[in-house]
Amino acid sequence: MILDSLFGRRKKESVFAGKTPEQIKEERKGLVPEPADIRQENLALEESVMREQETAANRPKEVADIVIEDLRDPIENILVELMPKIEAGAYSTIIGDDASGRIPTIILANVVKSVYELKNHPLPVVRFLAGSTGLNEEKEEVISGKTERLMQQVEKIRHTVTQHSEPKKVLVVTDIIETGESIRTLLKALDQNDWSADVASIGGSDKTAIQTLSNHWRTRVICGGWKGPMIYKFKELSGVQKEHDKLFAVPHPEAEGEIVRYGREQARKMAGELFDKYKTKGLNKHPVYGESITYIPRGS
Repeated sequence: MILDSLFGRRKKESVFAGKTPEQIKEERKGLVPEPADIRQENLALEESVMREQETAANRPKEVADIVIEDLRDPIENILVELMPKIEAGAYSTIIGDDASGRIPTIILANVVKSVYELKNHPLPVVRFLAGSTGLNEEKEEVISGKTERLMQQVEKIRHTVTQHSEPKKVLVVTDIIETGESIRTLLKALDQNDWSADVASIGGSDKTAIQTLSNHWRTRVICGGWKGPMIYKFKELSGVQKEHDKLFAVPHPEAEGEIVRYGREQARKMAGELFDKYKTKGLNKHPVYGESITYIPRGS
């Protein structure tokens, strides 16, 4: 007590001091009503927190909307270029170049499937294979190992196609062509399986280089525009990432399942909208984005 008086300490009172047993009982149960002004302040705070949480939760979806919408014009450009072949059922197989090519492939493949259903063509087989960017920097045994496995996988895909239709042309879908390294090994594997292909790329960096690649690959290349699509920088939206020495992409460590599902739903929604435009003869090129160009191998 003396020390308490010297150092200004006060005896700590019970929180229940001066309260009746009934009041204590009600307070323990959390039933004591808050004063009106405090109640309003608390409600306002709760609403503010809920709004902030909702905004934060929607932010990744807003980003996904922007990234996917960025694909609309170049994909429509590609569809305009490819539509005669699509209507003829020329593609029995669509192979997406994972990882950044996954969302564009989902959009294109769904439009192709819808047109095929309308035209009574057998639906194309859709597969995803990891791109090979950076593979050339590996040791020779790693390069040859993936090349061999890729050839075997292409053979399996071809066998799957033959179960229900004729193995016609393959449509390879990628996000951007710069050096061509990402799809070079795949195109080689297709060639060694006597399977011809067309390449649809959302973007391209150098027209002369792409013509050179088209000549070298002996493959038709269609570019939807002349800039890198945003999907290239938001690979987590695809839900996967590639390891260039592997055949298949692996789950992206930063991908959120809800956002990945949302992104794919939006991709399918866009495919439906583009198919509706096709049915009303409304597909058009978008030169503002960069008019799409088809490269045909010279001498073919």
